[in-house]
Amino acid sequence: MKTPPLKECPVCHKAVRKVFSAVYMPKHLKKVNVRDATNKGFTVLKKTSKGEYEVHKPDRGI
Repeated sequence: MKTPPLKECPVCHKAVRKVFSAVYMPKHLKKVNVRDATNKGFTVLKKTSKGEYEVHKPDRGI
C-alpha cells in the first residue's frame, strides 16, 4: 500500500507514532502428526542425510 503514514488519529485527532515490538511466535507443544498433515494436503519430508530429504510415508499401524 502506498498510503502516507498517519500523523494523527482520525477519531480523536491526537498525535500517533509507530511502535516496534517483537513478533509473537508461539512454541508448539506437540509434535507434528504426519498422518494429519498428509490428510490436509501437506507433503512431509524426512531428513535422510546431510542435505538430503525424502517424502515421509506414515506407518499404517495405530
